[in-house]
Amino acid sequence: MNVAFIGAHPDDEMFCLGTLLLCRRRGDRLFLICATNGDKGISDDPDFPHAECARLRDREMREVARAIDAEYQCLGEPDEALYDTWDNRLKMIEAIRHTQADLLFTHFSQDYNLDHSTTSALVFQGALLSQIASVRTEKPGPAACAADLLCGPRPGIWLRGDSFRGD
Repeated sequence: MNVAFIGAHPDDEMFCLGTLLLCRRRGDRLFLICATNGDKGISDDPDFPHAECARLRDREMREVARAIDAEYQCLGEPDEALYDTWDNRLKMIEAIRHTQADLLFTHFSQDYNLDHSTTSALVFQGALLSQIASVRTEKPGPAACAADLLCGPRPGIWLRGDSFRGD
C-alpha cells in the first residue's frame, strides 16, 4: 500500500511518525510531503536568514525520509503564508497523483496553526480532484473518475475504499 503524510511544515511528520513506522514495517511504500519550506521555523532568532532556515529544514526532512525509507517532496510555499489557491491545489493534486496513495494522513481541519488547517483543506480538495482526469497536471489523472475515495475514520485521514485491508 502507498501511504503518504502531507504536512504543512518540515517536522510535522512527527504527528504520525509511529504510524508511518508501523506502515513501513508492514512493507508499505512511504511518502512525506511538506506544503511549506519551513523558512520561519527558527523562531528564537529574528536575524536568522529565512533562506538558510529553509535549507536547514529541507536537509533535516531529507534525513528523516532517508531514515524511514520514504520519498520526500516539498511544495515550496513560504512558511506561515500558505493559502488555498488554485495554483496550490494543482501542486497538491500533482503530489498526490505522484504518490498514488492508498492512504493519506494530514492535519485536522481545525488546528491552532493556519498553515495546518490550510494544508488539511488542500489535501482534502487535492485528494478529490486528483481523481478527475479533466483536472490537468504533469501527471495525468485517471481515465475515469474513481469514486472510491472515502473520508477516513477520523479527520485528517483519507483512504481509498478498495485499499484498506485492515491487516
